[in-house]
Amino acid sequence: MSTPAHAISRSFAVLSLGRVVNSLLAFATIVHLTHVLPADRFGVIVFATSVLAYAGLIVDCGFDSLGPLEAARGTLPLPVLARTVVSLRLLLTGFAFAVLALMTWLAPVSGLTKSVILLYGVSLLTNAVDLTWVFLGVELMHPVALAELLGQSLITLGAFVLVTDPSHVSRMPMIFLGGRLATVTVLTLLFLGHFGKFGLGINFPLVKKLLSAAISLSGTAMVAMISNNFDLILIGLWLGAEAAGLYGAAYRVVWMPALLAMAYSTALRPWLARASVQGFHTIETLLRHSIRITTAFGIGVAVGGALLAEPVITLLYGTAYQAAARPLQILLVAFALLFVSRHYRVLLVAFHQQALDFRIMTAAAAMNIALNVLLIPRLGLTGAALATLTSEGLLLVLGYTSTRRLIGQVPLAGSLVRSLLCAALMALVLSGTHALPLFARIALGGGIYMVLLFALRVIVLEEVRVVFSAWLPVRPVAS
Repeated sequence: MSTPAHAISRSFAVLSLGRVVNSLLAFATIVHLTHVLPADRFGVIVFATSVLAYAGLIVDCGFDSLGPLEAARGTLPLPVLARTVVSLRLLLTGFAFAVLALMTWLAPVSGLTKSVILLYGVSLLTNAVDLTWVFLGVELMHPVALAELLGQSLITLGAFVLVTDPSHVSRMPMIFLGGRLATVTVLTLLFLGHFGKFGLGINFPLVKKLLSAAISLSGTAMVAMISNNFDLILIGLWLGAEAAGLYGAAYRVVWMPALLAMAYSTALRPWLARASVQGFHTIETLLRHSIRITTAFGIGVAVGGALLAEPVITLLYGTAYQAAARPLQILLVAFALLFVSRHYRVLLVAFHQQALDFRIMTAAAAMNIALNVLLIPRLGLTGAALATLTSEGLLLVLGYTSTRRLIGQVPLAGSLVRSLLCAALMALVLSGTHALPLFARIALGGGIYMVLLFALRVIVLEEVRVVFSAWLPVRPVAS
């Protein structure tokens, strides 16, 4: 019989593998665009997609987070749930586009930027009919991985073939729309095959019930979005498209490991939702192992990435983007905090504490806004990165303390001192290898760090087997 650890590992393996491949394709697209477009034109795309994300939250209305939990609980037939959610989201799409158009008209940006924003806005329709949340909730990760891979492959291919000159920047929104249409079409067809037709129509009592839980999640997603990209909006408005392009280039490097963290927390959600019924003790050991491994991983990425930020930026984007190196160093440290804090936020939502999670996110977003307003005019891109790092630190502290009050003793950053010691030894080695090629330095630093983690028993093989049992044979793990 499948255990929670084994199922989470398989779900994580499928979803994370698909999203790692997608992130690599997306990153290849970014690298291509930075080589074809100057920083100011690339900044147009970065700014437009950042603005689009806020309109997408209106369409989402919290169901990307609530949907998997409702599907996992199995209290409603999936066609009934899908019909109500999709219908409600379609109604919200018109309102979202109207808000987007109004904000775009009022924004002090160039005409090109405004047109690109509105073209991206057409893709909001695909958000409404996206059924990813259903498949995540019932732990059918393969359809999600394949559909997302198809969509991202089309976007990457379209960018390489159709965007070959700075004047082609307006083509990217249409390429993006084509990829999204492919993804949602595949998922819709697979839903019809697995669960039957769902049609359109709103069950108002069900909407009332769902909205009572989704509203706080929607608010949480909004404040999370503010924490994630409010700095990009301010940079685009205050410092211009070129600065947005530079900061966006740094952010896209961090975006890849951050997607891995998101995929992992998504795979945890169904089991944590069941733990809210069966008791925290059913997942306590797994959680302790998970936090220890993710803490070590996050520290390694932060320290190694910070030391190699400058050559990485040069290799990926060229010397024209060198100003992105300093914010990248700071953002990688913020990522390390994010990878750990995600555990506590998912736990809070699984135990029906959406309102508490919302308050935590609101506090972090308020700090993020205040620091961005204060620091961007004074420190530029470095100030924006420092604001992100500080807000991620606050999320970790508040998430941990709130979870501990709710559940009792919960793990925090296992073997932190030994992880930092391993990272410090890795840093010493990397500091003396400037003459080596970048890929050799990455391989050497990562290899040394992993050897040290096992040698000092920061992590042990049995824990790795639990978390990644889809790839390694599993043995029982002692508590």
